[in-house]
Amino acid sequence: MLNRNELNGYIYLTEHSVINNLEKMLCDIEHSIFAIVHRNLKDYTQNYYAEYRHWIEWDVLFYNYGFQYQSGRRIYSLSNNDLIMTKKSWTIYKKIKDI
Repeated sequence: MLNRNELNGYIYLTEHSVINNLEKMLCDIEHSIFAIVHRNLKDYTQNYYAEYRHWIEWDVLFYNYGFQYQSGRRIYSLSNNDLIMTKKSWTIYKKIKDI
């Protein structure tokens, strides 16, 4: 049996770094196209709900629950080298303390 101190974990998070309504709309369109075209979900909009957070918001949220940023690909702004309009990023968090 594991004791509480041995229960360490990681969270892998993939998210769009949305900061305004235009970026939210672009993400919604991207998700809709994927669901309807690739998954053939014709009634997709009947049950669709999305709430996006920027990676800074995720950092604060996970920190408040005892997790710390470990590594990831974070998008700070759009540039010529990064033309992904929906700014998809990924992050790994590690449990560092119990709250």
